[in-house]
Amino acid sequence: MRKANLSTIIFATIICLTILSFIAIFLWFVLKPHLPTIRVDSVMVNSLSTTTSVELTALFNVAFTLRNPNRKFTLSYENLDAAIWFDRRNLALAFFRPFSQRTESNIVLQTWFDVFHKQFKNSPVVRGIAVQQAHGSVDFGLTLNARVRFRSTGLHSMVRTLNVECYPVRVVFPLNDSNHGGTFKGPVDCNTVDIDQ
Repeated sequence: MRKANLSTIIFATIICLTILSFIAIFLWFVLKPHLPTIRVDSVMVNSLSTTTSVELTALFNVAFTLRNPNRKFTLSYENLDAAIWFDRRNLALAFFRPFSQRTESNIVLQTWFDVFHKQFKNSPVVRGIAVQQAHGSVDFGLTLNARVRFRSTGLHSMVRTLNVECYPVRVVFPLNDSNHGGTFKGPVDCNTVDIDQ
């Protein structure tokens, strides 16, 4: 009798664990948080000056879209910074205040990167920009680093640290433009290159 009861208990336990496992897997797929997607929409470059081989001046006006694809999770960007670069060397940084994003929504952010007489000694950055510009376009890069909190009613919030790269951000410079103004040929979808939990 005891063996029969023990077998029944073990069998019932196995059934319960199996059902709970299926429920957990189902909830994971239904409620699994998706990373935000980021796209560079526009870039305007003004006052680009490479008159010396080591000094750079430029003003970048950049707009990009952050999309929250989640149906159940709102996103809170606790930290967000961006860097514009050339040849893996940062030209300028921008920082954003914390903000939140609703489910299944887009947010457009716009920022300025101001490079004012920045020195790049012992670096081919300025020369490389000048050479590409002389051929009609320059391939810049944009990197975003974000600490994002995923929130959903009834669930514990989760935090992800995202490192996102947008490249190439190709800016076209008309060869007959004496003002050195450049316009972006886009948009460009960005790729998540690292995720820390």
